[in-house]
Amino acid sequence: MTEYYDRNKVKEYLECIDAINSEYDKKIDNLIQRRDEKTSFYNQKILLEKDKPTQPINQMFENAVDTNSINNLSDEQVNQVADILGVK
Repeated sequence: MTEYYDRNKVKEYLECIDAINSEYDKKIDNLIQRRDEKTSFYNQKILLEKDKPTQPINQMFENAVDTNSINNLSDEQVNQVADILGVK
């Protein structure tokens, strides 16, 4: 007996293909969403790091102040600096 083209079977097969595609489209969408959430988290971490100084504050001041110049100040000059800074 010869089998002939069956539109109903083809329709059923196409519906199966559509169901598979829908299932995997949802999985892909979920993966993309999870990826976006994770990359966003790390992008926020990067932005927070960029806001931080590149070196410790005390080291920044150490590099900015010539200690030899400070050591060579006279007592009068030290007192003037203290007055300016509001310390004694």
